[in-house]
Amino acid sequence: STTVVVTATGGTAPYTGTGTFTVSAGPYSFTVTDDNGCESTVSGTISEPSELTASATEGTIDCFGESTTVVVTATGGTAPYTGTGTFTVSAGPYSFTVTDDNGCESTVSGTISEPTELVASATEGTIDCFGESTTVVVTATGGTAPYTGTGTFTVSAGPYSFTVTDDNGCESTVSGTITEPTELVASATEGSIDCFGESTTVVVTASGGTAPYTGTGTFTVSAGPYSFTVTDD
Repeated sequence: STTVVVTATGGTAPYTGTGTFTVSAGPYSFTVTDDNGCESTVSGTISEPSELTASATEGTIDCFGESTTVVVTATGGTAPYTGTGTFTVSAGPYSFTVTDDNGCESTVSGTISEPTELVASATEGTIDCFGESTTVVVTATGGTAPYTGTGTFTVSAGPYSFTVTDDNGCESTVSGTITEPTELVASATEGSIDCFGESTTVVVTASGGTAPYTGTGTFTVSAGPYSFTVTDD
């Protein structure tokens, strides 16, 4: 609102109907009466700017923990404006206030959403024997499905690393190390045969692999080739 100050001249003072009046936008009319009952009416129209309205155009966040932009514009009021422009925001609520040239204000608020965090996980198999391989099953949660890079992978002993990508191009990497037993090695300590037709012993031992072993021990053999197989746990 604003004020209209009504004064008068002429007629016969004193006057009634003069003074300061608070009015809203639109037409007004005030009548002044002098001491003889004579009247004079003054009319007019108070104008006002259109309503100042701030607006926001929100960007999107594709990956957890990233940011986006909010473009704040305004209409109405009395240009130029302050508080408009492009602002970088993280996920969560935001609020921006635009002020026009007359100091009028308009506030625009909103909330930026983001996907949950993309997390890749690995379920490791085991390697029982030196030099063999196993599988790693890679899965993912969060982000924006569908995912690429999940599945069952064959790996050898040593470090591994797999990267999962979601539908927005966000990535999560899972790493680990596959262990294996040391190599199982069977050894034989041979006795000797002093006389034709006699026998001797072969002592079979093992190292590496995973104890306990079967197939170790002392064996009686005749002359000729021998072969013993040791099996670990």
